[in-house]
Amino acid sequence: LKLAGSRASTSTHCPRSFQSLADLVTMRVFVAVAILALFAASPANAASCPAGEGYPEKLKQCVLCGLGTYSPEGSINCTRCPAGTWSSVQGAVDVSTCLKCRQGTWSSQEGAPGESACISCPAGRWGSMLGLTNSAACTACLPGKYSVTVEAVSATICLSCPAGTWSGSRGAGSMDSCNACPKGTWSSAPGASRASDCIKCTAGTWSDQMSAVDPSTCTACAAGKWGNSAGAASEENCIDCSPGTWNDQAGAGAQSRCKPCPVGTWSSESGAGSESTCNACGAGKYQPAVGQANQTNCLPCAPGNYSLVQGAAVCSFCPKGTWSADFDSTACNICPQGKWTHSAASRRATQCTPCVGTGCLRYGSARVTIETVNLKFARLSAEGLRHFASAIAKAIATTCKVNESSVVDLLGNEETVSIADDGTITAFARDISGPTLNDLAAELYSPTFRSLLVNSSVPYLSGETYDSLGLVFSGAVNVQSEKFVAMLPTTTMTQTTTTLTTVTRSRVPDIPSASPGVSDDEDDDDSTSPSPTVVDDNDEKDDDGDSAKGIFGQEQQKQQQQQSGSGGGPSWWMFVLGAAVAGGAVAATISAMRKRKSRTEEYDSAQSDSDSGTA
Repeated sequence: LKLAGSRASTSTHCPRSFQSLADLVTMRVFVAVAILALFAASPANAASCPAGEGYPEKLKQCVLCGLGTYSPEGSINCTRCPAGTWSSVQGAVDVSTCLKCRQGTWSSQEGAPGESACISCPAGRWGSMLGLTNSAACTACLPGKYSVTVEAVSATICLSCPAGTWSGSRGAGSMDSCNACPKGTWSSAPGASRASDCIKCTAGTWSDQMSAVDPSTCTACAAGKWGNSAGAASEENCIDCSPGTWNDQAGAGAQSRCKPCPVGTWSSESGAGSESTCNACGAGKYQPAVGQANQTNCLPCAPGNYSLVQGAAVCSFCPKGTWSADFDSTACNICPQGKWTHSAASRRATQCTPCVGTGCLRYGSARVTIETVNLKFARLSAEGLRHFASAIAKAIATTCKVNESSVVDLLGNEETVSIADDGTITAFARDISGPTLNDLAAELYSPTFRSLLVNSSVPYLSGETYDSLGLVFSGAVNVQSEKFVAMLPTTTMTQTTTTLTTVTRSRVPDIPSASPGVSDDEDDDDSTSPSPTVVDDNDEKDDDGDSAKGIFGQEQQKQQQQQSGSGGGPSWWMFVLGAAVAGGAVAATISAMRKRKSRTEEYDSAQSDSDSGTA
């Protein structure tokens, strides 16, 4: 229709504006329909993605799954391969395409696109399984071991720390983790995992070496020293033995290994390595304690005492017949001829008083007593002991100038001596005709006699040296005038019918002397003492026969008992003998008292006359 023209035509056609509106509506309807058609078609496209493809939300279309992923049939997502695996396949449709990391490697990455994502197990660790997911899954080498190998697949690559070292670390990646055993220790076993596996050097030894592998590296403390702690790192840990002690052995681990110097000696030296460092106290002195560190501990012998040898533990009493008024005496003064002291330890010359009998030997016999120090007779055989006793008897006979058969023991056996349990040697010298008692004292108390004793003993006391025997015979020697009467063994019966053998002696009871100048036992009548009696001219008390009970005296007693045929109980003659002994003792006592009273009166009268003449 045309707009210009007749009005009739204008009324019969729509205006142009209305025609454009219709076109707009039609277009909008078309767009809406297209959009609805698009939305309706989308689900059908996502669901129709094939296996190996995914449907990303942003792309709104099916795409091929990339490396390290997979998409099974019916899935719209590409799933990543798990940690410990990898895949280089595009469009993978199954998890089986995800390959595990090989042994000795690991990977914590999901969807790894290649094997290069698998990381090697570090040095000090190893992995024997596939598909490990982290480094901790690699097994660590145990303490005491290390490994420098990466990507290891077994424990065989773990090497032990060498001997002399240790390591407490797990998964050690180098030998630097192996710590050296410190000074004063050692370890011979490889693979030590604790510091305590390093063994300490024992007390008394030390070592300044690191990483020691053998106990021979522990050096012993030298002689004269000791160590009190294990694991010492230097010789400075060795301690000197204190003065007064010594140690001759290396490696002492306690102070008790330092031996004290014996009695009679001293030492001021620290770290002494020999007993020879113990200095003997001089003659005339003594020292009774062990372990002394100063010479001032050597004490002087008091008056009435003496010390003949060096290193004496005690001073000996001046024996009967001698005296000493000085300190530090090495010998005692012998009384002049015809005089004698009647007690030991005399300190004044005035104690030497007139004695009885020719040469002070009234009966021509004398008792000789030798005190020994640590005489080791117990280790002698019976035969050796007999030879030793015979040698001592010979020495006494030579010195007293009598025949060897004139020297007897307490039981009357010739050419031998009695030895008591304490080592005291006793014998009688009979038939003395030449020397006086003072002469005998001068000889028996001299160093010459002691040397003779030593020389006589050396062949029989094995293990003893000349010097050690000099100390053995450093005890007192005593001689006294005494009549010899052999002791007789007696037998007694106990209630249990056990037979006991003893040795008894009876003696005249001691009567106080009326005058110090006359011997107590000046009794010429021996008939009043019918019993076995020992008469002591010098008033020395006997010890009831104990000296006869020594190891040698006991054997002699048994022999005499066997010879006498003693039975299980006392014979009748024993009772008779006992009665005679008792009666004789009483008679002898009465006679002695009377005679002494008479001698006292005579002495007083003579003394009075002498005093008058002097005045």
